[in-house]
Amino acid sequence: MTICSLVVLARPQNIEEVNNLLNAMDGVEVHARNEQGKMVISIDHPSREYCSKAMTNMSHMNGVMSISLVYEYQEDLDIEQDKLALNKLTFNKHTKLSMVQGDVK
Repeated sequence: MTICSLVVLARPQNIEEVNNLLNAMDGVEVHARNEQGKMVISIDHPSREYCSKAMTNMSHMNGVMSISLVYEYQEDLDIEQDKLALNKLTFNKHTKLSMVQGDVK
């Protein structure tokens, strides 16, 4: 799961159009906007790749001047495998890097 928070700057005359386009995107929510065109949005989607493509698509929308990534959270579904891989790296008594099974010794 990936959650991103962004600030989108749209031309003031295009706020409604951009707002509607953003709200139509899967996992995208507009949380706040002002008359000058600043919009606070979030993307909540299982795929990190989708979030990257969504940000690219936003930057190409008619009326969007810029997007700025403010925050990103990614929950790795394979976290146990990552922990295991990190635990396999250790230094042996000869200070050479070696691979071991199990916990770091």
